Amino acid sequence: MSRISGPLLDRIDLHVVMERPVYQDMDIASRQRSTGSKELREGVLRAREIQSVRYKELGISCNSQLGAGQVAQYCALGGACEELMRTAFSALGLSARAYHRVLRTARTIADIEGCPDIAERHLTEALSYRLPEKYFG
Repeated sequence: MSRISGPLLDRIDLHVVMERPVYQDMDIASRQRSTGSKELREGVLRAREIQSVRYKELGISCNSQLGAGQVAQYCALGGACEELMRTAFSALGLSARAYHRVLRTARTIADIEGCPDIAERHLTEALSYRLPEKYFG
């Protein structure tokens, strides 16, 4: 990871760190029910439809195509979310590019859930996909 530059990593929307599984995690009988592929696909298709309708007049089809001004309009944060984002921006040392990517990702997570507004849980999940500072080398 130390050989990849910070500006390059900043252009990647989602960073997911996976731990090596332990044997107990492989026991299918003891696993908790998680979201299956079919349910995930349905959520993504629903989100794509919501976005297609929302942005029809703009000539774009999804959240990833939003410009900075459009992010401010379509990814607006309420009071608690605004404070959370302010804290995260400073604590994580986010760039303007990363800030907008987090908001677009939070908007997509909210769309998958069918929520009209970005909630704290959506923003927290989106922030969790930013690569921790320690990996920048």
